[in-house]
Amino acid sequence: VDGVCEIPLAIGLEELRDTLDEMKAKERYEKKSVRESMVSLSMLEKKIVKQLYTAFPDKVSRDQLIQQLWGDDDTTKSRFSSLSNCVHSINQKMRAIQPSNEEKAVKTLWRKGYFLDDEVYSSIEEERLIIL
Repeated sequence: VDGVCEIPLAIGLEELRDTLDEMKAKERYEKKSVRESMVSLSMLEKKIVKQLYTAFPDKVSRDQLIQQLWGDDDTTKSRFSSLSNCVHSINQKMRAIQPSNEEKAVKTLWRKGYFLDDEVYSSIEEERLIIL
């Protein structure tokens, strides 16, 4: 069973300590935050993360992002789709470097816009996450 470790009843104190140490080490590994990780993003993805990082903790609307990314107010379905695909790609790439984190790097607030996850913001701020 995931997250459950069976410990024999007739285990010695030394073995119990070793087992607990192993469990703690495994838990630390599985729950680790982004630590000195690098992620390669496309130019558009970098711009999105930069805008969300600069606006943190505020949300950035899709319209604002489209204007900042493409330089005009032409909010076509194609651009909305491209923006959504980029956000999805950012989240996939971040998940690859921190698979134990259930949270998305870029979060969506329905009808409000996008914002950066607190842990991702802190990791960039503290230079534990390097964006290439």
